[in-house]
Amino acid sequence: MSKDLAIPVKLPKALVSEIDKLVEEGRFQTRSDVLRFAARLVLLLERKELPLSIQAERYLYEEWQQKLRRTKNVSRS
Repeated sequence: MSKDLAIPVKLPKALVSEIDKLVEEGRFQTRSDVLRFAARLVLLLERKELPLSIQAERYLYEEWQQKLRRTKNVSRS
């Protein structure tokens, strides 16, 4: 049983279009992946665990690398 919760969200069409572009470009696998990433980033920034600086760039790079590894593993399955 998953511990994840579904949260319905209403977004402006323009924002959804931008999210869809990220998915179409292969930067994320799904819309949900984009929103999960954004939520984690906001929480880190709000907690001041990740100031807007080089740390943010490192975090984004590490997240991107993990996402690429997951994508490669799914492709091989």
